[in-house]
Amino acid sequence: KDTKFPVVIVLNGGPWGNVIHDPKTDVIEYLEKSDKNSQWKDDGTVPNDDQGPVPGLNRILTYNHYNTEVRKYHKRNMQAAVKVIADFAEKNPDLFIALTTDPEIFMSPFYYSDYNPDTIKEFIDYEKKRFDSLQEFNQAMGTDFGSWEKVDPPRPSRNKGDAQAGNPLWEEWTDFRISLVDQYVQEEVD
Repeated sequence: KDTKFPVVIVLNGGPWGNVIHDPKTDVIEYLEKSDKNSQWKDDGTVPNDDQGPVPGLNRILTYNHYNTEVRKYHKRNMQAAVKVIADFAEKNPDLFIALTTDPEIFMSPFYYSDYNPDTIKEFIDYEKKRFDSLQEFNQAMGTDFGSWEKVDPPRPSRNKGDAQAGNPLWEEWTDFRISLVDQYVQEEVD
């Protein structure tokens, strides 16, 4: 306001939003302390923030819909921030250009994710809605799962061939993961 410089404000509440790295004051760091709130690697482990090429970005919040804790905090914090921004925009229409949502909501780029048990449960529920039966799912995916509870997404650390274009289950899992990000972004916009 002092410089009369117009602004575009970015609501960055995703992976880049935890710049303080102190779970006492940084809600993302606090949430990431729990494995259930984090994206899991395909080998069933959850990395620490310092295990990877970008410190602080190796443990990322999950986007599955069964994790109500992450969604509750995200919604609360985004709404609180937007109230402050809306007040600024109303009082300073000449300085406010636009507001954008988080431009970098993503699955971890450092490992195959998100194999969080709740994400896999959501994947199974997603598939149950898309297919009339497990038999139809197995036929389309080229799999032979004995029950819906046994359905498991491809895990490239176990079998490198799982992560190949053209593998129906890999394509289905990839589409599902994309839909999680899309839905999370849409919730932020809403």
